[in-house]
Amino acid sequence: MEIEETKVKTLIYVLFLALCGFLVIGWFLDWYRIQDLSSSPGKYRLEIEIDAQKIRQDIERGRRKLEETWRQMQQRQDQAQASSRLSLRLGQE
Repeated sequence: MEIEETKVKTLIYVLFLALCGFLVIGWFLDWYRIQDLSSSPGKYRLEIEIDAQKIRQDIERGRRKLEETWRQMQQRQDQAQASSRLSLRLGQE
């Protein structure tokens, strides 16, 4: 029973962190806007506007950047391995 409870707590914690991450990143990238609208005295009214198109564009841009970075890392690794093999071959001669 304790293991199940720990798993549920961990899941809730991860979801909470993901939500916080979305809120912080979204705030700085203008994914959403919160406006205080005038209301009757003693009452508060908020309007939340989410820009789904901007979110999709930013995620796509991030995905492309990640792929580009991954490719560059692979190329550097391949070059380092090729250089290492060449050094080993020259050392054997």
